[in-house]
Amino acid sequence: MTRPVLLDVGGVLETGRGAIEEAELLAGRAAIIDHGQIQVLDTPRRLIARLDGAGRIQFTARGAIEEDELRRLPAVLDVAARDDGGARETIGSYQLRVADPRAAVSALLEWARRRDADLRGLEVLPGTLEDIFLQLTGQQLRD
Repeated sequence: MTRPVLLDVGGVLETGRGAIEEAELLAGRAAIIDHGQIQVLDTPRRLIARLDGAGRIQFTARGAIEEDELRRLPAVLDVAARDDGGARETIGSYQLRVADPRAAVSALLEWARRRDADLRGLEVLPGTLEDIFLQLTGQQLRD
């Protein structure tokens, strides 16, 4: 079983997605342990720097977008989507995990232009400790 263990100076924080977010803000050091072995131990900032610019792109759009179309865009590693759950017009929220935000944003905007897609609230976010966890273990965090 893979579980992150997040360390602060002198103590262990709880595990899971909430602890990852807390560690990014508060921890002096963070460790990711996979099958009982420490994979990495460093400051959150240094761990995130290992991602070489990888990050996330978030946006909303009117109407449904096929996730597979987004996955085929250059530099896109993964896509997470959810809809608004019942408004008159479907508005979907999308998060793309990307290897190269600049290339992915360019491709996304060109894709949206060709399809006349209305993208709203486009944000480019830096990588996180959760991204490091996924990169090292190949597994998503569970709450």
